[in-house]
Amino acid sequence: MVSKLEWDLYQLIPWPEYIKGRDLRQKYKEATGKSIRGAVIYPALMRLKDQGFIEVEEERELIDTPVTESSYRKSAGGKRPEPPKRSQPKRSLDIIPETS
Repeated sequence: MVSKLEWDLYQLIPWPEYIKGRDLRQKYKEATGKSIRGAVIYPALMRLKDQGFIEVEEERELIDTPVTESSYRKSAGGKRPEPPKRSQPKRSLDIIPETS
């Protein structure tokens, strides 16, 4: 099972085209109204990749530097994660029996 963040990211990742990581961060911000740091999004994307839900393609960003920008798309195999289960609602204090 994936986390809520991983599920949200998976929903934003296209098929069959790829989306760059920085564009995915922008798309996430537009969809949720929250910005997301690279230190948060990239490990989540790698967990999705390790589980076989997405594919990663690296491209050279600049010819004279070793900097790369990864691009992502849903896995060609069609493997989909299960959505995260909703957390259990908090129990009301009213159901706790009184003790004398």
